[in-house]
Amino acid sequence: APHTHREATATRSYMATSGIPLLNAVELLDYSSIPKEPSAGNDSVSMGSTCSSSSTANIHKTTAWQAFISLTKGYVGVGVLSLPWAVSQLGIPIGVFGCFLMAYWSSYNCWTVVRLKRFIESNSEKADETASSVDGGGASSTATSVTYPDVGEWAYGQSFQSYVTACICTQQLAVCTVFMSFIGENLAAVLEFLGIVTNHVAVISMALPAVILLNFLPSLKALAPVMTAATIFVLIGFGVIGIILADKWENKPDEHHPTFDLPHAPLALCAVLYSYEGICLVLPVESAMKEPRHFAKVFWTSMTVVACIFSSFGAICVHVFGNVTNGSITAFLLQTYGQDESITFWIMVANAAVSLSILFTYPLQLWPALELVAPWWVQQTMNPAGQEEEDEKDLSGFQFEPLPPAFAGASTTTNFEEMVTEQHDYSNAAGTEEEEEQRNGRDDASAEDEERSMISRVTAKVFPALTMPGDSPLLRASLVLLTYLVAVVVPNVQSLISLAGALAGSSTALLIPPALELAYLRHLERDGDDNGKSSFFVPKDKWKLERIKCYFLILMGFIFCVIGTAASLRDIISIYRGV
Repeated sequence: APHTHREATATRSYMATSGIPLLNAVELLDYSSIPKEPSAGNDSVSMGSTCSSSSTANIHKTTAWQAFISLTKGYVGVGVLSLPWAVSQLGIPIGVFGCFLMAYWSSYNCWTVVRLKRFIESNSEKADETASSVDGGGASSTATSVTYPDVGEWAYGQSFQSYVTACICTQQLAVCTVFMSFIGENLAAVLEFLGIVTNHVAVISMALPAVILLNFLPSLKALAPVMTAATIFVLIGFGVIGIILADKWENKPDEHHPTFDLPHAPLALCAVLYSYEGICLVLPVESAMKEPRHFAKVFWTSMTVVACIFSSFGAICVHVFGNVTNGSITAFLLQTYGQDESITFWIMVANAAVSLSILFTYPLQLWPALELVAPWWVQQTMNPAGQEEEDEKDLSGFQFEPLPPAFAGASTTTNFEEMVTEQHDYSNAAGTEEEEEQRNGRDDASAEDEERSMISRVTAKVFPALTMPGDSPLLRASLVLLTYLVAVVVPNVQSLISLAGALAGSSTALLIPPALELAYLRHLERDGDDNGKSSFFVPKDKWKLERIKCYFLILMGFIFCVIGTAASLRDIISIYRGV
């Protein structure tokens, strides 16, 4: 419906300008010569500025193909390397079915959040249109960008919004920290294979400048070429592993394929589910699209492709290599075929390709946290309490305004400063010296302004204009440095991060979406359905099955959360006991 309204508005604008699109017709006018007076002409000026700002905003919007690449690469991360182990514990048939089942579960929860976001936006647009009609003005020009925590606030209030924000930031910063550690360990192994002795801390430190520069890209559209490069590198990694698979195809293990292992099956399903690590990317990618109405096709196509990649990769590796006993397929290959130099070479190529892919994916995974931290950052640092009152009392920028143009041709003085000067003669030697000092001060100030302008132009080329409210290069660099410090300083960081991921990731992907859907169902029962039908005409138990489904999903999410948390705690305890 909103798209139909906009298309109708565009058609009327096209007809009203005799075949000239409204945007081009408005841009032909030079508004710098039009006085800003409270007249009917201001509506046209306002509309022109709105169209211009909308056109500028569209520059940073992504196409459907760019959204598909970002979404697919956001899901295909480090977790894919653990899938062969998971399929080994489940058996190939159940493992493939489990990959598609977990894909559907994760995708359904993601789409639930998207549906609620669009529902909130549609209600907001209706409210804006109603307010605009009451005020007697034109159409509303507000463009909302509802985030995941905004949906949580709509459902359960401010406290729940803070909880969702904390979960998203924890999960995404944990993923970025794992990326840092993964890059350091894998590239250190590659360098050691080449005869360069180093450690993962040195490698992470060398990669840090590149990570910071990549995170200075201002928008998801600017990140699209980087995501394309990341996709190419991950495909190279899959292709290299395919070379190893082809080399070992004739020497497959003679014993039967691994079968379903009940004690390890729950943890294996958790590994499959946690491989779908992109739920927090869905809303930012959808909001960044130039035409969000195409997002449904993009989303479901991407999820289908990801499920096919995950299931086929895990199944083929188990079919060729037999029982995969390590949680990382590259580590398993090094343990099994480490004596074969040719296989080791290809493993190192795969490690390097996947590490570069992870390096290029880092800015995308940081984006959801940056989107939420930036407004809080600017609120805490740029607008401290009492700043507005101080600004109101500061009159340093006040200047006398000239009198209206009607007095321009009169013989009387046209400026209040001149009137004061005529009535009082301050022209003495001291005053002349002060005026000279003021002129010199103004010259110095103008020189400083020119120098500052030159620096700002250079800075704008180094740091592109950031489009997110409250965003800054300092904030981005601070978040990157935070993940770097945690990856370098904290021992056994991956085990600790897996615990944070199990708690926060389970909340954002499994527990929160069905809880939000319950709030949506309560809204429909109270205020009517999506078509505006009053709750008086809605059967009492219409949403009973939907509520049962939500409670079932919450229960299953809680079970997976407990399993993942227990496994992470067991790993941490075994590490610190030296087992």
